[in-house]
Amino acid sequence: MITIANILAYTLMGVIALFTRNASSSLLFERDLTLGFVLIQINFACWVASIFVIGNERLIRELNEKNERLFELSKYDYLTGLYARRFIEEETHRLMARANRYHHALSVFVFDIDYFKTINNQHGHTIGDQVLREVSKLIKKHIRNADLLSRWGGDEFLVVLPHTNEDQALQLAQKISDMIGTLQLEHIQQLTISGGVAEYHHQESFDDWFNRADQALYQAKNRGRDLIYCLSSPQDLNDHHSTQINH
Repeated sequence: MITIANILAYTLMGVIALFTRNASSSLLFERDLTLGFVLIQINFACWVASIFVIGNERLIRELNEKNERLFELSKYDYLTGLYARRFIEEETHRLMARANRYHHALSVFVFDIDYFKTINNQHGHTIGDQVLREVSKLIKKHIRNADLLSRWGGDEFLVVLPHTNEDQALQLAQKISDMIGTLQLEHIQQLTISGGVAEYHHQESFDDWFNRADQALYQAKNRGRDLIYCLSSPQDLNDHHSTQINH
């Protein structure tokens, strides 16, 4: 790495060479004291610069290491250890770009825990937090490494499914719903979820795609909960047409 000290040293050698090449010996003799003083000043400047640069390189390295650690922490939800919302949005945009380029299937499953507010009110937030952690651990065990799982907010979760079409996403959503229903948790009789599925349409925006899944989720909640709905296209939002999975 070329530092300021290196640059100053190269400059110093150039100054000496310039004087040696262009000046007579008498001129050098007459100016030797001045040149010596200048050389001392340059040498001192090089020494100070090297200390400054070395110190700053160390500081920059430490700051970079801390920034990397902060970035890693920002990727994850503090309670569940799942991906945080901001990170998964960025990753999902990359998956969308790949799906557009290679015409891969890509789906999303969004769900929340039915009556989670009641759980918090009746049993306290400690039990509510335990429910979120147990649901998170269960889902992580049953999805692929390529899938992205996020705590989207509160008791809402998001699963992004690369190379997965609508039918396959619905099957996985049903599997996740069934597994959550078998969880044995203290103070909780049975957990159920309501969810929405949507397959990505090429060149569709993230907001439009997610909105379809979100609207499917709200249909499931408004029609009795413990249901999985799918909105296949943007037109379904206006036509109120959806696919329902009953338990």
